[in-house]
Amino acid sequence: MQKSLSKIDGQSGVFLKFLSLDFEASKEVTDINLDNRVSNLKNYVQIRNGSTTHPDEKSFPAELIIQLAADRYFELIGIELSSLCGMFTEGDMLTILNTECSPVWNYSPRHSIASMVADDNGIEELSDLEEDSEIKSLLEKLIELTPTQNAALADCCERIWRLKSINSLRDTFKSMGLSLVD
Repeated sequence: MQKSLSKIDGQSGVFLKFLSLDFEASKEVTDINLDNRVSNLKNYVQIRNGSTTHPDEKSFPAELIIQLAADRYFELIGIELSSLCGMFTEGDMLTILNTECSPVWNYSPRHSIASMVADDNGIEELSDLEEDSEIKSLLEKLIELTPTQNAALADCCERIWRLKSINSLRDTFKSMGLSLVD
């Protein structure tokens, strides 16, 4: 059974309802981190509205806190995604996409896309790979990414998996703000 984000603060706010009901496809997606993410969101919202540090003061609505955070997140992701332009080939992106074949990635900022790709390909050490290996070249690029760049890349890949059809992977990434190299 899908849990609604409106449970974050016990209210049934319009914005939170929108978030939880927006996609019909969400009913078909297995999200093993849902309970943990909802618990984290509840905690993050309580901290940001002051209810944990100043319980006697009026707190701000959870909808506002989440709207502000989401707006900042999407803006940061856009900035970071543009910083990745010209870094990856179409083959690189296919390797990354095949690491987690799902519209909901089990990605956390405490991990990296590099470790996900390495694990998926059974790679324990870069030194085990040939110097001219495409996977080694990809991993060397991924290792250098900041946590925010990793999040932007995960976000972009999830968006690709959510599409119903793709004519050109290169054009689709470009429309999302990520230009690939030849």
